[in-house]
Amino acid sequence: MDRKDRVKLLSDLVKINTIGGREEATAKFLSHYLEGYGIHGKTIEVEPGRFNLVAEIGNLVSPVVVLTGHQDVVDIGDRSKWLHSPLGAEVIGDRMYGRGTSDMKAGLAAEVITMIELKEAGQPINGTIRLLVTIGEESSTVNHMQGAQYFAEHGYLDDVDAAIVAEPSGEPLDWLTQDTPLNPFKFSADQI
Repeated sequence: MDRKDRVKLLSDLVKINTIGGREEATAKFLSHYLEGYGIHGKTIEVEPGRFNLVAEIGNLVSPVVVLTGHQDVVDIGDRSKWLHSPLGAEVIGDRMYGRGTSDMKAGLAAEVITMIELKEAGQPINGTIRLLVTIGEESSTVNHMQGAQYFAEHGYLDDVDAAIVAEPSGEPLDWLTQDTPLNPFKFSADQI
């Protein structure tokens, strides 16, 4: 894929309204998009109108590397405070503006691009690369992360050797070493 195709994929994703759990359009868009490159994707209705997506490439059962991310984005909030259209995917210089561009539609685009470019490289993939696209990370106040829960409960993670989560992180290092409950992970300096 060239840069123009990559930017268009991200732009198309940003323009899909997934505020408040409207993931169906994104799951179907990505499934169709991957099909265009010969990668079969399967949409799974986790809740009414809310779909996860799974797709795989590779030639062996293991090792299995998962690429994962969520489709939903947080609310737009006060629209009058936006300098750019929340669903416009406006590009100025090297930046794209729109709700969910960084969290996490750019991550999803990067994972889809990775799958496509690995497949198009024509080299054997000695294992499986599995894309798991989820619902319910930003928009569910009850039963949070139900898309990820679905994959875990239905065996999609049972054979996984490694996972790459394209969730952006901008937390300062001092936050990572705080005590709980501020930081439930409590990373050590060595782990960081």
